[in-house]
Amino acid sequence: MCTIFVKKRYNERLLQMSLAIMSLGQHYRDKSSKDLRRKLNRMVRSLKKIEKDFEHYKNSYEPPEIIEISPRDCGVAGFYVMSCWRDDFEIYTRETREELFSQDKDFFLKVLDMFKLDINSIKRELIAEGFLTEADFIID
Repeated sequence: MCTIFVKKRYNERLLQMSLAIMSLGQHYRDKSSKDLRRKLNRMVRSLKKIEKDFEHYKNSYEPPEIIEISPRDCGVAGFYVMSCWRDDFEIYTRETREELFSQDKDFFLKVLDMFKLDINSIKRELIAEGFLTEADFIID
């Protein structure tokens, strides 16, 4: 069952990951900084932490609570979906409850993959610029 506390935890953590990704890009673009090496080390630690979080969230997905609010009429039913990681919503569809479960998980994984692509892009930029190597990103 999806509680408000679980939803808050997911939303906050996904927001933190998003903000961390954006701030990493900003630090990288500030090449004039005296303490570039310290910033690079901090970025590598942040990237490793975010990658561990990706694995944690992929493995700890919680299915939404789906309540049927109107019976099927001409094949269409109304559902109220309370997802643990995004806003609640109401939907009228021909899809079944099981299909909605599957779509929620697929969408959740796509969001995580989107974050992962952003991280990989930042890594490639840092490696291409010669600031870091692949060995710097090996997860401990």
